Amino acid sequence: YPPALYRIGCCYKNGFVLNKDYFHALEFLKHAADSCYAPAQYEYAMMLLNGEGTEASPETAVLWLEKAAEQEHVDAQTELAKCYLYGNGAPFDLAVADSLLRKASIAGHPEALYLYAMRMQRREIRNDNILGSVIDCVSRSADKGNAEALDYMIQYCRSTGDDENMYRNALKLHQQGDKRGTKALADCYLNGIGVKRDK
Repeated sequence: YPPALYRIGCCYKNGFVLNKDYFHALEFLKHAADSCYAPAQYEYAMMLLNGEGTEASPETAVLWLEKAAEQEHVDAQTELAKCYLYGNGAPFDLAVADSLLRKASIAGHPEALYLYAMRMQRREIRNDNILGSVIDCVSRSADKGNAEALDYMIQYCRSTGDDENMYRNALKLHQQGDKRGTKALADCYLNGIGVKRDK
């Protein structure tokens, strides 16, 4: 039963309930992945990509990411896009990367939304007919907690004088333990940006 094999594999991978054991994690995830179970294909691919319990094999990881992405697994679509974007295990191909990022963005994936927004900005695309503007995409990504998007929105809100949202994004990033958020939040309290001044 692939979902059960997948869950056991994840338990071994993360040390949840079972002792952390990458060898067994790979074994169980591979069995589930062989049964065309997309979440297992994704997790197995990420272990291969990151060299967890085995020698890193980006090319093989990409093959498994492709299988999961074909089943509309948005995490797999996003990671596969990054492989094409950076030429890691796949040929450098911006057109493929953009297509995958857009698909995952439409599904609401936080990292994909940020990366697609950056690609829109680089390509000077003012507006996507479904996703909207660069800021629309980054804002949605930030609302979902993506750290890079939160930092981007802090700088954007600072430049546009949107004090309330600068404070809100700085607080959210600070709560993630990100030093960029801590610094921005200190600026907010020091200068009364979106919050009562408190030195």
